[in-house]
Amino acid sequence: MADTSTPVHRSASDEASGDVTGSHATASSVAIVGCGLIGASVAKALSQQGCTIFVSDTNPEHMDLLVKENVVTPWRGQRVDVVVVATPPSAVAEVVQAAHAMCPTAVITDVTSVKSAVASALAGKPGAARFVGSHPLAGGTGTGPESANADLFIGKPWAIVPNSESDGDAVQWVHRVVRWCGAIPLQMSAAEHDRVLALTSHAVQVVSSAVAGQLLKLDADQVALSGPALRDVTRIAASNAQLWQEILMLNSAEVAPHLRALAKELLDVATALESGDTAAMIEFMQRGNEGRRLLG
Repeated sequence: MADTSTPVHRSASDEASGDVTGSHATASSVAIVGCGLIGASVAKALSQQGCTIFVSDTNPEHMDLLVKENVVTPWRGQRVDVVVVATPPSAVAEVVQAAHAMCPTAVITDVTSVKSAVASALAGKPGAARFVGSHPLAGGTGTGPESANADLFIGKPWAIVPNSESDGDAVQWVHRVVRWCGAIPLQMSAAEHDRVLALTSHAVQVVSSAVAGQLLKLDADQVALSGPALRDVTRIAASNAQLWQEILMLNSAEVAPHLRALAKELLDVATALESGDTAAMIEFMQRGNEGRRLLG
């Protein structure tokens, strides 16, 4: 598996203003393949920074919307500095190789939330040296460019995940693009990314979907008897089902153990409730208090 053992760290230039290589957004061109929420938001964010933006999407309506907003130009193989692949995970490797064939000098990154599978698929392939995986920790339940927001990434963490073949200048380019989007670059290995995201994102999606699915036992009047907590917990249950089954299946080895641990904890809570074990219930709730405080 193509991967690195680089620990999580901030970019060397996080503490400084400006760009460590001296390049500027206004002199840079970026092609974005996939104009969903993330891809279109990247397009808008980089356009605001002065980048020349090109886009490609299998859905012409997505492209037309961005073109009409004077944000982008359709990408038909024009030379660019960077290509951002914002497709579903199953398409990333093929799109990366096609982009490299079209523009061999370009740096290519993707924004999917599973990194090891992509790195493995590209290991030893043409263009692997120009590819650097990445993943912005930002998003929403919208799936199209109509939901895009140039400010989506401001202040958000953005994982940068080089593979063992990535050129050093390619890694720097991706750091640069991340900063131009207003995000905080955090470099790590593919294995570490997938291990951490399995709990902080992927298992969370499963729990949200599970709670939302339980609502089907109720009628509409009963569902109406709910407060904001239910909406908070189930917000991401509205996410794209096809996309999330890809993510979960590709990271199944990391996600499944967390789900088994959660299931055991829920069974222990049920046992405590049935037996009237108030001490166990207090301990359970306090552990949740302590975990929540870690989020600040």
